[in-house]
Amino acid sequence: MITISKRQERMQRRKKLLDYLYWGIIIFFILSTLFFARYNLITFITTRRTNKLHKEELSALKIENKELKEHIKELKDNPEEWERIAREKHNMLKKNEEMILFKESD
Repeated sequence: MITISKRQERMQRRKKLLDYLYWGIIIFFILSTLFFARYNLITFITTRRTNKLHKEELSALKIENKELKEHIKELKDNPEEWERIAREKHNMLKKNEEMILFKESD
């Protein structure tokens, strides 16, 4: 004959096993969602890091774009700047000017 205390022990063990099973299932689903779902934790972290890099690149490009717009405005307003660039980058000369090129010695 089973006494009440043995019955209570079995019930407690059964309850513990069900608790472990319950928490095991919950942890399994959480971990599988974090690592194996379509939009898992690894994908999220990678996307976030890539997004941060793209934002930094975008801000750098915005600064460069602003500088280029200022340079364009300066070129439109200043013909001497046109002449300077034409002379430096394209080796252009005014009428009656001569270009002298020097050879570098080895």
